[in-house]
Amino acid sequence: ANSDDWQSHVSYTILLNMLMHLFYLLAGTVALMVGSSYSVRASLKLAQRWGWPDWVAGMLLLALGTSLPELFVCLSSVSEHPKVSLGNLMGSNAFNVAIVLGACLLFLGDRKFEVDKVGWRSLWPLSAGSVFVFLWVEYPPSTSYSSILLIVLYAWVIGKSIKTKAEVDDVLKEAPTTSTTRVGLMCITGFILLAMGAQYFLDGALGIAEEFAWKDGFAGFLLAAVGTSLPELFTSLYAFKQGRAQVVFGNVVGSNAFNLLITGGIVGLFTHQEFNDKISQFMLFVNLGATALLIAPFLLIKLRIPISKSLHTLAGLMLLVCYVLVIKHAHTL
Repeated sequence: ANSDDWQSHVSYTILLNMLMHLFYLLAGTVALMVGSSYSVRASLKLAQRWGWPDWVAGMLLLALGTSLPELFVCLSSVSEHPKVSLGNLMGSNAFNVAIVLGACLLFLGDRKFEVDKVGWRSLWPLSAGSVFVFLWVEYPPSTSYSSILLIVLYAWVIGKSIKTKAEVDDVLKEAPTTSTTRVGLMCITGFILLAMGAQYFLDGALGIAEEFAWKDGFAGFLLAAVGTSLPELFTSLYAFKQGRAQVVFGNVVGSNAFNLLITGGIVGLFTHQEFNDKISQFMLFVNLGATALLIAPFLLIKLRIPISKSLHTLAGLMLLVCYVLVIKHAHTL
């Protein structure tokens, strides 16, 4: 009888711990999403005030707002759990391409992603950054230097995007009605929620990973990446529903660039851990593949290869299936 009581007590304790971890994870996710929403809304108000084009707003402002969860979670985890940070970055980029773009491609219809407006000026720094991070594995002493290069690449993207904003006509022409003070308060509130949510989210994710005996890398690649990428998904689907498909591709490219070049650069500067394990190497290759998939439609347009509606649907399904297979394989490493 005492043995049964002890087993019941242990089972109850495990269930209670799991519920507590789930609560932290959900509470952190809500705070991250609300904070990100405030940041995005403030960003769009600024875009309207400055007369920025849709694709520039998507790539810079929306991407910044929706990528802040990744930044804050990585900042919270980089000192003690660097592999969670790496998994969060690489998993978020994979989620953006496979799930966000995949879901939109399924329902693209007659709408189009204006890939040519994003262009090679934004894609080549992302491609170069995807190659640079392999130095973290192959030559760990270069981590700090390659991380600085990542940040420099993003600064170049920002500069080129702002320089070309005056050359594009599809500006956000709606007159902003929100005062500058209110926009500033929205930004501050968003940052506070992001900082608090990141810590709760990280505590919940690590707790769940411990209960399932998951490695830090996989916990970051799945739990942290999906949780912090929800703003990208909801923002892109909302923009897509409003008939602004051109924002979606710019948002995904911009989010991935911010995740890899800025957040990745910060992670590389503040960690001294070597990423030479199998799951870290696998995640780097997944990120490289996700970047290649972003380049593919740009090349198809340059080569003037026609793309049918049925191909959009097939590509969307394949991306969703590939994501499931990638997660399944990562779990075995």
